[in-house]
Amino acid sequence: MTSITGNSIMKRPQAAFTLIEIIVSISILSIGLVVILQWFGHSLNILRVSENYLKASLMLETKMAEMEIKFREGKSKLWAGGIEEFEDSNISFMLNTTGTPIECKKELDSGGELAYEGLYKVKASLSWKEGKREGKIPLTTYLINHKDETE
Repeated sequence: MTSITGNSIMKRPQAAFTLIEIIVSISILSIGLVVILQWFGHSLNILRVSENYLKASLMLETKMAEMEIKFREGKSKLWAGGIEEFEDSNISFMLNTTGTPIECKKELDSGGELAYEGLYKVKASLSWKEGKREGKIPLTTYLINHKDETE
């Protein structure tokens, strides 16, 4: 735009971006988008790994509950241990269990509580493999054979 004042013609500066400014701003924007997309992809991987851990911990709790029911019904001997393999959603799982009897007498212990015979320390570990990823969850618990209490 031009303006005429007296005898001289003044040119006003035009408000526009240069080509270099546009290229620099698009470069900064694209670098930011690449970083955000990488974070998104990484968070999806973390979500899948945590989903596998959650699924494995629920399976381990279920298997331990089944083992406890069988043990209380007299259908299973904990000290025999065992390995069980199964597959779920393209993930192969392996459950390894061992049980050890703990010797204690049926009397009051130092805390004034009743100590039981037929107490077993049960260790279980659930490992799984999905592609190249592997995971493992250990669990230790104690079970009392209530049949021994009544004898």
